[in-house]
Amino acid sequence: MTRNVPDPPEALVRKHLQEVLDTCRETNKQPSVLMLARLLELTNTTFRRYPDIAREIADHRAAPPPLEAARPHMADSSPATRSSDDATAS
Repeated sequence: MTRNVPDPPEALVRKHLQEVLDTCRETNKQPSVLMLARLLELTNTTFRRYPDIAREIADHRAAPPPLEAARPHMADSSPATRSSDDATAS
């Protein structure tokens, strides 16, 4: 028999959601409902009690990656670096 665990308050879930989103942004990973549910020690099914938050996570997953993440080799070349490289090549 499973024990009945009270749902965490939505404010706590949102606090942890922000932590997950920040970590995912730093590590260039996609956030997931399962990732947040595990952090809160909830099952994936129990987490369905927060449909708005699950939808927010889905929206983050569907959004295109930032330009820097999509093309990291372009983010490293600043105009100053490119100009000196172009002058050297001439």
